[in-house]
Amino acid sequence: GSVRAGPGLGWKHVRSLGLELPSEPFDIAVGPRDGLLYIADSLKHKIIVMDPTSGKVLRWLREQRGDYLLNSPCSVSFSHSGLLCVADSGKSRVLLLRAADGRLIRQLGAPAEPEQSRGGLAFPFSLSTPPPGEDLPGGTDGGVWVADPRGRRAVCLDGRTGRELAEILGGDAERLKWPNGVQVVAGGQGVAGGCVWVSDSGRNLVRRFDILSGEETARAGEE
Repeated sequence: GSVRAGPGLGWKHVRSLGLELPSEPFDIAVGPRDGLLYIADSLKHKIIVMDPTSGKVLRWLREQRGDYLLNSPCSVSFSHSGLLCVADSGKSRVLLLRAADGRLIRQLGAPAEPEQSRGGLAFPFSLSTPPPGEDLPGGTDGGVWVADPRGRRAVCLDGRTGRELAEILGGDAERLKWPNGVQVVAGGQGVAGGCVWVSDSGRNLVRRFDILSGEETARAGEE
């Protein structure tokens, strides 16, 4: 069938690619160099690598000589240098992997301690690679933005050290309630330096923040 995408536009369903059950595909990214599909399967605790033409599963990324073992990976994204970023949600961390063989390059972030009110990752759920730019947090070092719904914030991590470069909280009066998605835009949209869009599902809002100051500049939806 077809799906109407707007006046004069039509989208045609071409093919469905199936996964061996049971599975729970949470997120997907296209390899910038190989064009393959990288699928975060939260139920099977691994990243499935699939050929988009044939639908054949080529390999899966889960562990490499005991270096890492995924636990409910919920999001995948690619850095500017081609590294695969994985939100390993069940272990409260972000992993950078070499896509070709799944080799662990480094781990970003550390689990938040129960008594901590700030800092650390509680449940990294969604990732976004910031566009390149010297004025953007994470834009020159392979950084990654993380939506952490349990931590009630979005945070940018340095891709080399894991250090927190910036965070979005939403303010004391209307703190982010359950942010489960994040996207970064460089410049435009009424913000000179760039902005961070956050889907705050706990408040039924999509909220826009200045990437440098963290101040909210726009919102859509109703609480």
